[in-house]
Amino acid sequence: MGRIRRSTKALSVDIYGRSDGRYHVVSKDETGGRHYATRLSLSDAKKLQSEKITELQRHREGRFNLDDREMLSQARDLASSHGYTVLQAVQEWHSSKGSSKAMPLGEVIEKFLAAKSNLSAAYMDKLNADMRLFLSHFGADRSIDRIGCDEIEDFLHSKKAASRRRNNLRSEIITLFRYAQIRLRALHRERKTEAELVLRDQTKRKPVETFSPNEFETFLGVVRPEWLAWLASAA
Repeated sequence: MGRIRRSTKALSVDIYGRSDGRYHVVSKDETGGRHYATRLSLSDAKKLQSEKITELQRHREGRFNLDDREMLSQARDLASSHGYTVLQAVQEWHSSKGSSKAMPLGEVIEKFLAAKSNLSAAYMDKLNADMRLFLSHFGADRSIDRIGCDEIEDFLHSKKAASRRRNNLRSEIITLFRYAQIRLRALHRERKTEAELVLRDQTKRKPVETFSPNEFETFLGVVRPEWLAWLASAA
């Protein structure tokens, strides 16, 4: 008789038929250790094989392997760097998740724009355009509570906008996130939103250049007639 194998993940249990009519049941655990047992009939061997598979699975599920221990070590180090134990960190995470309801970004933006629809047409045109940019970058199905400040920073950077434009776009995103937090309860209510954690661009604007009277007189002499009144008023 050949080998009859049953296995699960890294665990396996084989049955070998012997020349004397007996059956060897050989199990192998996740450490590579081999365990042997003998049964007089094939049915008894198969029964033992099933029992061993169940036992090894239970043993495996109840123990940490090397990956489990490494993840726990990393979690402990990360939590302790912020003054938490692993349990406290998990409790904090559970508390934050339990006090908000996940909502896709597309739905949040739709409700946000509807709430702002009574504002001026010019403002709404700009807000709609900016929200489309944000939605296109993250996708309508992305849950808003899964968008981090670093990702928002990357989005703003990708627009390659001047300082003022970047800060205006940041303010709109903050308003969106606050709406999701306060009105929709889609974000934790007792902490800053991820959008608020994005820093303002502090780049100083270049000083405004001023023309001399002689330079401006040259402008007045060459400007097209339809722009003359505007140029004079701007002066």
